[in-house]
Amino acid sequence: MDELFTLLMNDALNHSPHEVIFFTIDPGISAFRIIEKADVVISMPFTSTALSARHMGIPSICYDPSFLVSPNDPASHDIQIIQGHEALADWLKEKTDSLLRVCGRVF
Repeated sequence: MDELFTLLMNDALNHSPHEVIFFTIDPGISAFRIIEKADVVISMPFTSTALSARHMGIPSICYDPSFLVSPNDPASHDIQIIQGHEALADWLKEKTDSLLRVCGRVF
């Protein structure tokens, strides 16, 4: 699952499979240390990383590639649930464009 998820995320970011800019993190590393350095956080439903990111003021979603989670599920705690490749790509583009306007960064 991790390898497939990584491939899907890099594809959503329009990057070649040979140019990995998205990767999973070893579960032994503190999520808080990673989140505080992130521009955006994409979590599996319904993990605490999404809530932690929101608490830190970092844009956060739950990504459901399976379409099995209801977008209105109360377990989301009002964290937006993105379903499907196209919706994820749109969200990432919106956040990337927003970050570029605010920070002047080039990704």
